[in-house]
Amino acid sequence: MNPDGQRAERRTNANLVDLNRNFPHEWALLGEPGKGQYSGPGPASEPETRAIIALVERLQPELLIWYHQDLNRIAPAKGRAGEIRARYAALTGLPIETITGGTYTGTAASWARIALPGGVPFIVELGPTVSDEEALVHAIAVLTIATEL
Repeated sequence: MNPDGQRAERRTNANLVDLNRNFPHEWALLGEPGKGQYSGPGPASEPETRAIIALVERLQPELLIWYHQDLNRIAPAKGRAGEIRARYAALTGLPIETITGGTYTGTAASWARIALPGGVPFIVELGPTVSDEEALVHAIAVLTIATEL
């Protein structure tokens, strides 16, 4: 979702916006340009955010997984979302643990929970690095869960 940030080895995009604070649901102005959680000048102000919103609204996926780094965990949930997260955790070996340490407004997963009624969006926090073998484990977990839905 963030090719400019990936190239520059930073969390923010070319406009110095943290894209995971730029989604319209519960958006709030955070920080300043270049800071780790700067939310941008307005909700969905960034082209990357708008592109993801358009894609998700068009596809209406039942399962939407956002991969982040580097806390190595999956946040707990209740109901169907909790069951799917627990299954993913069992398939990948990631622990189910609370995610803390940030200000969580305008996040992609929160927006997706509203945009996809009945869908299950969640965040997988990978470790600081991901080996080819670990990537394969995650890919198999996605395929397994998708066939079980």
